[in-house]
Amino acid sequence: MPVPALVDTDLFTAVSEQLQENRQRVRQRREGARHLLQGLVACTQCGYAYTGSTAIRHGQKYVYYLCTGTRSVPAGEQRVCDNRPVRADTLEAVVWREMRDLLGDPRRLEEEYLRRLQSSDRVLDGHDPMRLDAQAKKLRTGIARMIDSYADGLIEKREFEPRIKKAKERLASIEEQMEQLADEASLKNQLQLVIGKLEDFAARVRAGLDTADWSTRRDLVRALVKRVDIDKEQISVVFRVSPKILAPGGGEPFSRDCHRSRRSR
Repeated sequence: MPVPALVDTDLFTAVSEQLQENRQRVRQRREGARHLLQGLVACTQCGYAYTGSTAIRHGQKYVYYLCTGTRSVPAGEQRVCDNRPVRADTLEAVVWREMRDLLGDPRRLEEEYLRRLQSSDRVLDGHDPMRLDAQAKKLRTGIARMIDSYADGLIEKREFEPRIKKAKERLASIEEQMEQLADEASLKNQLQLVIGKLEDFAARVRAGLDTADWSTRRDLVRALVKRVDIDKEQISVVFRVSPKILAPGGGEPFSRDCHRSRRSR
């Protein structure tokens, strides 16, 4: 007797993909976070994570973020990556400064969201979801009738195959348009909420930046920074801000990305 699934297929797939990314990026050690940007730094050269590493030189302790693709390999094999390590204090200072700049002038972020909102309006403009839905229903009905006619021997195979193929391709195109419009409509609603709450959120968070301890800084970084990309010559900080995190007591955000800056190494 088959056992019913405890979770649906889509949820299981999403969780599996997230676990795989966590393994590759080493998002969280079992003993807890030891570095401010742990699990957020990625190498643009090979896609591997940068992880914290400590070195002792002349009696002094130095902490670096090191690309895991540069680790030693057995003799005769080639390393995955040759990207350079970055001093932890330098990288963390850059990211923290970018956060302060962003929260100090939320109008910059507002301009980015307004630009995306205008882009979303252009996508939605001229498209009628109800008309597309009616077309999709008509095509599904036509496809069903063609299949019945073929099964009853009313349509020859050479006539049936090109007609059913064309109808299915048209249906797939319309369904893709409908999905895109639904995504854009959802994004537009989120952007409108974000724009209305930016100033208040920035004021609330900015007030505590100077007195924030390490744990608070860690929480703020994880809330606002999606990732930090390390290239051979540049560092790129990718922020994320959503209506959920902007609300008082907001939790972990989930939204599209906002590329804030690129700084020379």
